[in-house]
Amino acid sequence: MDGRSQSAHRIMENRTPFDLSEAIRRWQQNLGASPALSADNLEELASRLRASVQKLQADGLSEKEAFLAATRRLGERGALEREFAKVAAGRTMRRLAFIVPLLVLFGALLASRDELHSIWLWIFAGVTVVVLVCQGIIRLRVAALRRAGIYPAAGQGRMADVERLVRAGHRVWAIRCYREIHHCGLADAKKAVEALHIAR
Repeated sequence: MDGRSQSAHRIMENRTPFDLSEAIRRWQQNLGASPALSADNLEELASRLRASVQKLQADGLSEKEAFLAATRRLGERGALEREFAKVAAGRTMRRLAFIVPLLVLFGALLASRDELHSIWLWIFAGVTVVVLVCQGIIRLRVAALRRAGIYPAAGQGRMADVERLVRAGHRVWAIRCYREIHHCGLADAKKAVEALHIAR
């Protein structure tokens, strides 16, 4: 009996508590072996995983149980690779939709001999470049906010996130989050967020 008790005691001593941060790090490291997943993809997935773990814990699961359930929900590496490959392909097509007309425009600028026509083409080209730069800045800002846990991961936004952004004073990002959730126009999203701000 004493031997069994001592053995059980040693097992209890050797049992280390579950470390969520370390578990997520190992999970990311495993996914990082895939060339199809970029560093940004891994950060987005980790953000999704943390949000899912928090929700499952709120539903009553332990930290370890919530982590295991959340990883199962996100899917295996192959499924995640296919998901992000589709996203990357769509992003490439959207970029081409801007770049190809821009190249055509610059070609027209070089070929144009009409001074007034050339001026308007240059103005249009300048506006197009500014729009592309602004879109790039917004994407970088959203990625930074997601890494900081301020903005929800792609496809994971909820009204609770919109309300949290409003309370924190991030009304612009609250509007963006609302539009992503409800797929509505800018005016409708502004009205909804303004109503939340007034109700607060």
